[in-house]
Amino acid sequence: MSAIPFIIVGSATSLYQLIDQFTLGRVLQYIGLSAHKVNSYVAIINFDIQKLILIPGTLAIAFSMALVPLVTAAYVRKEHEQVKRQLNDVFQILLFLTIPACIGITLLARPLFTVFFQASDAGTALLQFSAPFAILFSLFSVTAAVLQGIDEQRFTVLGLLLGLLTKSVLQMPLVMLFEAKGSVLATGLGYAVSCIFMIMIIKRYAHFFFLHLLQGV
Repeated sequence: MSAIPFIIVGSATSLYQLIDQFTLGRVLQYIGLSAHKVNSYVAIINFDIQKLILIPGTLAIAFSMALVPLVTAAYVRKEHEQVKRQLNDVFQILLFLTIPACIGITLLARPLFTVFFQASDAGTALLQFSAPFAILFSLFSVTAAVLQGIDEQRFTVLGLLLGLLTKSVLQMPLVMLFEAKGSVLATGLGYAVSCIFMIMIIKRYAHFFFLHLLQGV
């Protein structure tokens, strides 16, 4: 049973994509887009962009996750100051890797999309718009791991559910307003809600103030 939260959180990206698969095409058709344009947007968002956006996030998560066992060990020993230092290192590594990578993807969106897929104005625009949200995806994964490391994994599931609920509620109005970009924005806001919730839980149980992290950055 203890592995269930790990499995659920690991499926976060797939769950967000599932919402897009069931709703994005229908809403785009409802607002009058052609079938060709709808299929193109759905493919770009659910398949093409995901592959590129996950690259910086995966690298950052790999480096920062290496420190999570140290956080867990310090937390078990009740070494609160050590926990704070380790958490600071985890999140600084995450930000130092993801922010430059996201800026790079934004600036090089057209050649990147062309090399990996094909020349596409829509694909380039959506990749540029989506790149900053890779920071939220990475932050979600790391905060979830930290909560699991301090034995508060029940909150990771609740955080994910809050994010998915946010995505589900905002999906239709945002897509109607911004077309395909609305789906990306709804996903980003969903991850943001999850991250804010889990950061509040980390602050409560590990006594870590993220203001110190921002000052360090």
